[in-house]
Amino acid sequence: MATNYHILVVDDDVSICSLLRLFFSRSGYTVSEAHDGIDGLEIARQYQPDLIMSDTHMPRMGGIEMAEALRADPHFVAIPIILLTGSVDISVVRNMTMHFDAVIAKPFQFAQLNQTVTALLG
Repeated sequence: MATNYHILVVDDDVSICSLLRLFFSRSGYTVSEAHDGIDGLEIARQYQPDLIMSDTHMPRMGGIEMAEALRADPHFVAIPIILLTGSVDISVVRNMTMHFDAVIAKPFQFAQLNQTVTALLG
């Protein structure tokens, strides 16, 4: 069971945010959520999460732009960021990965997501 780790979930799909919050809360993590990259940046700066997972395409600011902004800030250089994407074009995914520590395709398996989170926070 995880303790003292804070995960920020950024996704415009409210049901995905709710599922991830429930799953990781039950595993002992503190979970915050945002529904676009602008709110994600604000919450990240406010709470300094230990890990961020983000969707790619969202209104106002997408996950790639949010990750670029976070990586430009020295406070967030070492915080792991997981990209959750529905993109099946592997060349597109490869181009996205420069700001992310892991890429997980939607629909995802909770076991794989949990294993990735555990390894990144390990």
